[in-house]
Amino acid sequence: MPLLQMERDKLVKMLKMTTSSHPGERDTAILLVNQFLKLKKITWEELLLRPPIGNQAGPSKPSQPQGREPPQSPPPPRPGQRGRSDDQQGKKSSAQGASSTGGNRKSQPSKDDLNWERFTERYPEEAEWIDDNAGTFDFAGSIHSWVRKTGHLTIDQMAAVRKCMSRDNRGGGRFR
Repeated sequence: MPLLQMERDKLVKMLKMTTSSHPGERDTAILLVNQFLKLKKITWEELLLRPPIGNQAGPSKPSQPQGREPPQSPPPPRPGQRGRSDDQQGKKSSAQGASSTGGNRKSQPSKDDLNWERFTERYPEEAEWIDDNAGTFDFAGSIHSWVRKTGHLTIDQMAAVRKCMSRDNRGGGRFR
């Protein structure tokens, strides 16, 4: 049975964790991958030797994503309706483009940005440590992604962050 795209994405994330410079994180990643394969009743051989779903022989896929049609030129003006010159048409298009991309409106922050902002307000020290280390420490990077996605940490995740902080001699003993 082929894996769903969501399952493949999860598997890829777990496999990427095996490249961590931290032995415990690598070991955990391997365990998670093996548990995932056992749950899906797939062996490593089946996973690696199975052709990807998109590469199976059959009719070629259209170049446009399904459900979307290529853009069409605007219809000609109806009889009796005023037509626009190309110059006026261009002015209208650029004005429409400005309003559709937000023009004068303030852009709304994404849900991920709002999640991170709320977490930062509630746990400023932890958020600072996560932010400072996300680019160089895989654990901090994965925690940063998790908080942006969900807006919170589990009790165990928070304990692990605080343990890392205390090892870095940052904010030791000042937790809530």
